[in-house]
Amino acid sequence: VRVRIANPGDVDLAGVDPLTGLAFTDSTGQSAAPVVLVGTHEPCDQRAAPAGFRDGAGYESCRVTFLPEGRTVAEVTYAEPGTPYAKAPVTWAVGDLGEP
Repeated sequence: VRVRIANPGDVDLAGVDPLTGLAFTDSTGQSAAPVVLVGTHEPCDQRAAPAGFRDGAGYESCRVTFLPEGRTVAEVTYAEPGTPYAKAPVTWAVGDLGEP
């Protein structure tokens, strides 16, 4: 899953990896757990926020998940433990995401 992340606030979030709070639901309604990869892996190089990540700055990253053949990611949910989103997750349908 490729993502473009933007920081609309003025707090520098350098080094934060917001992708750790993502969960996926596949086209059959089943959970699709993200996979943790160690190191750099083409074509998906998951990255934490770069230095100076504030005031509208953005960057691109991705998250690997394995799905059975024929299934696709249908929803993405953000529910990072230890944040307010753990109790009130935000969910996007893939068709709602639009262009990065």
